[in-house]
Amino acid sequence: EHGATISANDAEGIRRGIFAFEDMLLSADGPFLACGSWQRRPWLKTRISRCFFSPVKRWPVNTDELLDDVNYYPDEYLNRLAHEGINGLWLVVALRELSETSFTPRDPQADRRVAKLRQTIRQCARYGIKVYLFCIEPFSVLADDPLPAAHPELFGATVGGRRLFCPSSPATRQYLQELTCGVFRQAPD
Repeated sequence: EHGATISANDAEGIRRGIFAFEDMLLSADGPFLACGSWQRRPWLKTRISRCFFSPVKRWPVNTDELLDDVNYYPDEYLNRLAHEGINGLWLVVALRELSETSFTPRDPQADRRVAKLRQTIRQCARYGIKVYLFCIEPFSVLADDPLPAAHPELFGATVGGRRLFCPSSPATRQYLQELTCGVFRQAPD
């Protein structure tokens, strides 16, 4: 009757406890709660969502959310996600557009993309939401892409006018490792 205590094993548990307490207060019939003890356990520890409002980086829209000035994750939206127990956000990216390798130069728009990725990571982190990159790497490339001509050791078959990366090639594994390490070096969170 004189206070409330929220305890948990980690910051995520405290965050979820605060949100649950806040929701209980909002749903009460007045500015009070009955005395008691409540215990909650998430049945799903990591709950990842894809933003309903962000563009899709494939046909028919094919818009890169890291290149425009739109904030697809306003504070009100992130607060609602956090209250719903969502602690992960899924962004569609192409690693090749974020990081250079010993096989490829840096994309001219990489700095802009990485800056927005970092900003999105910081904004989401305030709500306990981590950013997960959805990428299909190595992605096939058009037959006229300069990468197959410069590094044929990365590629295998051609299907439907697209060159497919060869997953058993040591060079392809090196390429993927360099791409991935480059992205996490630039956006470590």
